[in-house]
Amino acid sequence: MAFDEVFTVEGSLRLTSDHLGPVRQSYVASEAHTSFGGCAGNIGYALTGLNRDSILVASVGRDASPYLEHLLQCSIDVSSIIEHTDTLTARCVVVTDLAGAQLVAFHPGAAGRYAPPPEIAAFASLAIVAPSTTDSVIKQMSRLKQLNTPILWLPAHSVADYQSGQLQNLLKCSDYVIVNEAEAELLYSAMRANPIELAECLKGYIVTLGGRGSILYFDRQSHHIAPVSARAVDPTGCGDFYAAGFAHGVIGGLDLVTAAGVGSVMGALNASHAGTQTFEVRIDEVYSRFHRAYGYHLSSEDGV
Repeated sequence: MAFDEVFTVEGSLRLTSDHLGPVRQSYVASEAHTSFGGCAGNIGYALTGLNRDSILVASVGRDASPYLEHLLQCSIDVSSIIEHTDTLTARCVVVTDLAGAQLVAFHPGAAGRYAPPPEIAAFASLAIVAPSTTDSVIKQMSRLKQLNTPILWLPAHSVADYQSGQLQNLLKCSDYVIVNEAEAELLYSAMRANPIELAECLKGYIVTLGGRGSILYFDRQSHHIAPVSARAVDPTGCGDFYAAGFAHGVIGGLDLVTAAGVGSVMGALNASHAGTQTFEVRIDEVYSRFHRAYGYHLSSEDGV
C-alpha cells in the first residue's frame, strides 16, 4: 500500500542519445494529483468493484489513517494490515509525459516490513503476491504454499533482485505469473528459458504489452489477447487492475483466455482515469466493455 503522487508533463521525458553527464532536467507539470495506491490497495479496490471479497495483507506507517478509512468505506477487510508507528507508509512519485513515458521514485517505508499471510488464507480461492522485499516475498510464498493456497505472483520490478535459484523456487510455488515485457526479459535471462519453457511449471503465464495487449501462455501454446481501446489518461496502476481482472476470472472458473480478456478490460478502464482508486468499478460496465472488445457476452452468472 502506498500514496501515489502523479505529475503529468507536456515535454518529453526521453533523453537524447548524445546526453552525457548527470541529469539536471526540470519540468512544469500541467496536471498533478495524489491518490491511494500500491499493488495491494489497488487490487483489493478493483476486486471489490468486481464483487469479490478480499483481505489485504500489507504493512503501513503512522500516516495511513486516511487510506485505511477509505478502504473501510469500500467494505474491504483491513484486519491483516499491520501498522508501524515508527515509519511512514510507502510513497510513490510518478512523472508521466503525454507519450506515456514515466519516471518513478519509490520510498518503501513500511512496505519493507514483513506482513505474514493470515491463517484464513488456507481457505482463499487465490492469493495475489505483489512486489515487496525479497525476504518478505519468499516468506509469504513459502507460507502460502504450506497452506495449499493457489498463488498469482506479480514480480514487477523486483525480478532483478532475486538470484536464479530463488526465482526458480518462486516460480515453482506459483500457479500464475504476470509480468510486463521488460520484466519478462529479465526472467528469461535469469532462468535461461523461453516463455513456453518458463510457463511449463505454471497454469498460466502472462506478458503484458501495454497498448498492444498481452500474451497468455499455457499448455505449451501462446494466445494473443487483443488490447481494449481507451483514451489513455494515466497508466499508473494498469498492471494492478489487469491482475485483478484476471484473478476475477480465475476465481470464477472462466477459461484463461477469457480471464485475461477481463484483465485487459480492467487495465483499459484504469488507464482512462487519473489515479487508481478515484473512480467506481462496476461489474456491469466491465462486462459491457468486454462484449464491445471481444464480441461475446459475459453474464452475471459468469465468474461468480
